[in-house]
Amino acid sequence: MKLERTVLFSGRDIYSFFTLCLLLLSMMLTIEYHDYKRLTTFDDASLQAEVVRQYQKQKGESHYQVLRLRTSDGIQFYTTGPYYLRDLQGHSLELLLKTDNLTFMEYLKGFFAYTKITKVFSQRSVRQHVADHIASKHDNSHIAQIYGALFTASAMDREVRSSLSSLGISHLLAISGFHLGVLTFIIMVVLNPLYTQFQKRYFPYRQSRRDLFVMTLFILFAYLWFLDFVPSLVRAFGMMLIGFILYDRGIRVLSMQSLSVTVMLLLSLWPRLFFSLGFWLSVGGVFSILLFLRYFSHWHKGIQFITIHIWVYLMMLPSGLWLFGSFSMLHPLSVLWSMSFILFYPFVLIAHLIGLGALLDGVLLELLEMSSPRSVTIYGPLVLLQLSLALSAVWYRNVLPLLFVVILTVFISAVYQIT
Repeated sequence: MKLERTVLFSGRDIYSFFTLCLLLLSMMLTIEYHDYKRLTTFDDASLQAEVVRQYQKQKGESHYQVLRLRTSDGIQFYTTGPYYLRDLQGHSLELLLKTDNLTFMEYLKGFFAYTKITKVFSQRSVRQHVADHIASKHDNSHIAQIYGALFTASAMDREVRSSLSSLGISHLLAISGFHLGVLTFIIMVVLNPLYTQFQKRYFPYRQSRRDLFVMTLFILFAYLWFLDFVPSLVRAFGMMLIGFILYDRGIRVLSMQSLSVTVMLLLSLWPRLFFSLGFWLSVGGVFSILLFLRYFSHWHKGIQFITIHIWVYLMMLPSGLWLFGSFSMLHPLSVLWSMSFILFYPFVLIAHLIGLGALLDGVLLELLEMSSPRSVTIYGPLVLLQLSLALSAVWYRNVLPLLFVVILTVFISAVYQIT
C-alpha cells in the first residue's frame, strides 16, 4: 500500500503560522528602521559600498556615468558621476551620501542619492575577479557579459539585455531556481559515488540520500553567499531548504501551500524582497509550474516535459512583455531554448572549468545577430486579468479555458504588433 504524503498546515495551524510571520516581519522591519534612522541621523552619511553596475547615460547635451551600488547590509542605491569617471565596477567605494530627503520606504526599495567618493579601494570582490577571468576567455564583449551573468550574476549592457529579451531567453541567464536545480543534480552526481562508498564502510546506519542533500545545500549556500544573495536565488534556495525539510518529514512538497509558506517566510525575514522584481518573477515561474502539475500531472512524463515549457512560456509572457516590452518573431523559440538549456548549462559550466569556455561563442553570436528587438505594448489591466484568473484557477478548474484565451490573446497581439 502506497502512503500518501500529508499537507503542511490545516485548520487553525494556518492562522498560527500567519501570526508567526507577522511577528517576524515586525521584528525585521524594526531592525531595518533602526538602521535607517542611524543612516539618516545627519544630512551626510559615510558608508562603504560595492559598485554592482556602471554605465554611461545621456540627458540632453550632457553625458554622465550612472553607478548602482550595494552595501554589505543589503542597501541598494544609485548615484551619478562625471562622464570621464573610470571603470569602478566590482570595486568598493567609501562615499559621503546625502540622506536629508531619504524616506524609509525609499530606503527599503532602493533609491537615488547624491554622493561624493572619498576613497576607492583597489581590491575587487572575489566575484568580480571570477567574472573578469570568465570574460578573458571570450573575444566578444557581449558573449563575455552573457557568461558573466550566467555564472556570477553580473550586469549586462542594455543592448545585450534587449537582444536576449527579444529572443525570450532573459530568464535563462538570470540565475534562479532553474539553475539551482541543475547545479543540485550535478553536485549530487559527483558526490554520490564518493560518499556512498565512504558511508557504507564507516556508518551504514545513516541514510546516504539525506546526507548527500545536506552537503549539497551547504555547497549551494556557499554559492549563494558568493553571489551576494541574489533575490531570485534566495527564493529558490529557501524553497529547496523548506522542501527538503518537508519531504524528510513525509509532507507534500510540490503544492501551492508549500510555495506560499516559503514566500511568506522569506518576505518576513527579508522585507526588501517585497520590492525585488526578480524575486516576484521567480515566484511567478514556480507558481505556473505548480498550477500545471495541479491539473495535468497524470499526463505521460514525455508529454509533460514539452507542454510544461509551453505553458510556463505563455503564463509568463504577459508580465514579461508588460515589464520589458521587447519581442521578435524568434521569441516563441524560447520554449526550445529552455528545454535545451538543461544540457547547455552543465556543458558550458564544464567547458569553462577545463579551459574551453569559448567553444560555443560562434553559435551564441549567430543567435544574437538573429535577434531583431521590436517594441510591443501590453496594457496593465490585461496583465492584472491574467494574474487574477491564474490565482482563481488554483481553486476553480473551469477558469483554465478563459485563462488560456487571455494569454493566447497576449501572444497574438504581440505577433500582430511586429508584423
